[in-house]
Amino acid sequence: MNLHYFFDHQNNFGDALNGWLWDALLADRTMQAEHVRLCGIGSILNHNLPGGQPMVIMGSGIGYGPAPSGCARHWDVAAVRGPLSAKCLGLAPDKAITDGAMLLSLLPEYWPSPRSRSGTLFIPHYMTVDGGAWAQACAIAGVEFVDPRSDSRAILAKIQSAELVIAGAMHGAIVADVLRTPWLSTTFDPRSGSFKWNDWCLSMQIDHRPHALPASTLCERVRNWALPSGGYRLPHAAQGIETLAHAYRRANRAAAHSVTTVYRKIATRAAHAIATQFGAIEQRFAPGRSPRRVSEAAMALNALTSVTPMLSHDSVYHQQRERMAVALRGTAGRYGLTLREGLAL
Repeated sequence: MNLHYFFDHQNNFGDALNGWLWDALLADRTMQAEHVRLCGIGSILNHNLPGGQPMVIMGSGIGYGPAPSGCARHWDVAAVRGPLSAKCLGLAPDKAITDGAMLLSLLPEYWPSPRSRSGTLFIPHYMTVDGGAWAQACAIAGVEFVDPRSDSRAILAKIQSAELVIAGAMHGAIVADVLRTPWLSTTFDPRSGSFKWNDWCLSMQIDHRPHALPASTLCERVRNWALPSGGYRLPHAAQGIETLAHAYRRANRAAAHSVTTVYRKIATRAAHAIATQFGAIEQRFAPGRSPRRVSEAAMALNALTSVTPMLSHDSVYHQQRERMAVALRGTAGRYGLTLREGLAL
């Protein structure tokens, strides 16, 4: 069974979990069901998904681009990330369980258990690291900066022992919840609602309430303003799953067209280039402004350490954990796969 997941040379934390998690769960994945692809962690269910091959969906979700068409007949859907993904894909509500990262909790080293915790982590989205000054801001705020592009197991160890996780990276929050570490989500644009965040939060009966952070550099500020929104600004989750799903479908209707795709790529590259130039201009002509931006970012981070954090309710957590375990057992049985010994099943 081959894996299908998003791979980036920068080694994004959430996607990188796929590189070892499934082999830690399934002893003979590479030797059985070679004609089948396994879609695990990530927002990868879109119009770019290859068709014509049987696929097992195990906690993947929608999040970038419109839902795929004509592929579902090849799918064996064990679980999708949340009710929004299920609605957009036309699946039964019981297929919406939660993110595939929940399966981390089946591994002995990541079983949820009481432990001593200390310190606060800040895990930004991997695409916001370059051009920002969050490592410096964290040092001022007394918060540990965690580069989401670093080794995923090392990040897991940090989350497991932290008292609080402040996450711009969605899987920073998801994994924190899985490991029962309180967390807060952040955004650089308070007008934005994220489909994938709402999708997962709804699966865990959490109200998605991101906290706005100021840009830590002028480069970052210009980039965040200039980047194409991609249609991911949505109504508040309180308006209901149907409303959110309809808004997402409408916003992404044109995304499958090649002209739109090319436009977005050009616009994204232009936004990064323009932002970099603005950052360089500030460094040359107003060097005193940069430290003030970092200081403002540090104060915002420090303020978040006193905010009441999020954590899914224990009853919801254990219910969804058991449902994912059942989905994994069922998938292993259907494809003749062997589960590793010692899993918390």
